[in-house]
This record gives sequence, structure tokens and C-alpha cells, in this order.
Amino acid sequence: MPLNLYFSPTLIRRLKLALYEDIQSGDITTNLIVPRNFDITAKLITRESCVISGLILIPIIFRFLSAKVKVTLIAKEGSQVKAGQTIATISGPARAILTGERVAINFAAKLSGIATATHEFVKRIEPYHTELLATRKTAPLLRDVEKYAVQCGGGHTHRQGLFDQYMVKDNHKEVLKAMGARLASKAIERLRRSRKKGVLLTVEVDSVREIPWAMSFRPEIILLDNFSISDLRKAVRFVRELSKDEGVAKPLLEASGGIALDKVRAIAKTGVERISVGSITHSVRSMNFSLEVTSPEALSSRA
Repeated sequence: MPLNLYFSPTLIRRLKLALYEDIQSGDITTNLIVPRNFDITAKLITRESCVISGLILIPIIFRFLSAKVKVTLIAKEGSQVKAGQTIATISGPARAILTGERVAINFAAKLSGIATATHEFVKRIEPYHTELLATRKTAPLLRDVEKYAVQCGGGHTHRQGLFDQYMVKDNHKEVLKAMGARLASKAIERLRRSRKKGVLLTVEVDSVREIPWAMSFRPEIILLDNFSISDLRKAVRFVRELSKDEGVAKPLLEASGGIALDKVRAIAKTGVERISVGSITHSVRSMNFSLEVTSPEALSSRA
């Protein structure tokens, strides 16, 4: 799967704001201790084995501080590295490197944590060719980079937001009930007829008995929320039989809802095609990265 992160103007602004949050009026310690004419070389080291993601942000972050900072990325995005491995080297003005260090590490460490957690889930379900997907449970304003990290770990990104896929969730269902049968029927028909071509539709259900209702939408995906293993098996059989009997395209089945690492293999084994997991973005810990200065050098030729 190609790893693509679109460096939109919005993303660039967010990276700048992350620096501003940390620096604001200036790095008062570094600016007093470190002279302007001092360059260093440093290496970024991982203290634990992990899957790499987010290193590609580091050159951009340092470029905001000084065009003279040179970043060499040693580890590739999506690659597995071992504890103690140098994953990047950074050289240039000491002030810029020390000032941007924490923001650069925070991004790379957090995204590598997401990639690593995703990889652990993907390994468990690989024999079943089941897709692992991230949800919208991401940190505000960081969804694009966090979902990119999921890709680095071998996962998929689900919908990016409310704008790129139709999804009838449990609260939509409650509103439809409140509308009454006649208005609800018209709403379902309107969604069926007015959908944009090529845009996927997912309908969420809480039990096997709701599947025929979900099928009335003609969805591409049915989301099975908080189903037990036995009910997932029943749902897989039921949808296969219902699609055959009614002569409609069989929707993909997606398991979701508090899915833990130790249960994901059994879930994939039921025959569902997709599994969505919120914890790979909202509950991961950052990897332990550190920046070590290796060769300071005073350059008297610089002002």
C-alpha cells in the first residue's frame, strides 16, 4: 500500500502552530546559552522496537526554524526498527535544533506509536485477509497524520470525515424512529435515490435482527457494533443467505466496538471482511525517542 501524506496548507499551518505553542516569544534558555555561530550534529535514536511513522515531518519542522538545518532520514516510513537504532541525523545551527527538538520528536514518537499498535493488530488478522481500519476517534486537527500513521502500520483509513462517506449510525436510527414510519420510509428512500455515485454507504446495526432493516438501504457495508463472536458468525451466515435469496449485492461486514488485541484474531476468523478499531489512534502511547548531540562544532565564519 503506498504511503501518502498530503502536505496541505492546513497541515503546514498546524505544524507551525505546534512550534508556536512550544516557543511563543522564544526559547529563552537556548538563546542565552548557545551562541549564534555554533553548529551541531545530532542523531535521533529509538529506545524501543517499533514501526516508524512521522519522520517525514521532521525536516519541515526544522525548516521553519532555519533553512540551514539538514535532516537525513535513515529509517523509512512503515519500516520496523530495533531498540537503539539511529533513525535520523540532524545537523546545523544548534539553536534551531535544540529549539525544535521536542516538537519534532513528539510528532514522530506519537505517530510511530500509532503505526506500531496498528501493526500488532494487522499481524493477528493477516491469515484471514481482513482489513483493519481506523475510526474518527483521533486527536482534533491531527486526523490526517494519525490516519497516515495507521497506513504505515499496515492498516486502512476508513472514512476521513462526515463528508466523504455516508454512514447511518445508531443516533440516526433513533431519529428515524422518532420521525415515525412514514417519514422514516421516505428518508431511507431519499438516501437510496440521492446518493452520490461512487460514495460508499455504511449502516450500523446492534443485533442480527436489525440486518434486514440495514439491507433496505442497499449499503456497501453493514457495521456490526459490539457483536459477540457467536453473533458475528450468525451475521455472516445471515447476510450471505439474505443476499442470495433477495438477489442483491452482498454488503461487506465490519466488526466494531471495543475490539481488543487479544480478541481481534477470533473476530477475523468469523468471516467479517473489515474490523474497525478506535484504540489504535485514541489509546496508544508514544514511542521512546531521544535526540543525542554527537559532534558540536563552532563555525567562526558564520555571523
